[in-house]
Amino acid sequence: MGMNPEVDVESLAREILRYLETHGEAADTVEGIARWWIKRQRLEETRWRVQRALDYLVGEARVQFKVSPAGQTLYMLAGDGAGATRQSSGVGPAEPAAEPRPSAPGDSLQ
Repeated sequence: MGMNPEVDVESLAREILRYLETHGEAADTVEGIARWWIKRQRLEETRWRVQRALDYLVGEARVQFKVSPAGQTLYMLAGDGAGATRQSSGVGPAEPAAEPRPSAPGDSLQ
């Protein structure tokens, strides 16, 4: 039994609307919306959920993090074998830096 196509359309419509509300000047073709907007919207939402999950795991002392020399926050399994010290200064992990967002379908996500 497959997914209801109408529910899928409504879900996708909400994603497109969220993108437009966040990027008020956006305009694109069907191809551009499918290729750039939807992927980007899902990536941003996934990043937010991953950060919250990592914050929870750090709080539970199951995961630890360290800041690399380049300033990136790296997460790993907590414990002596993980190769890093656990952060206990009360300062939480840094939010990951946002990647540049292309403004047109021809721009690169790299």
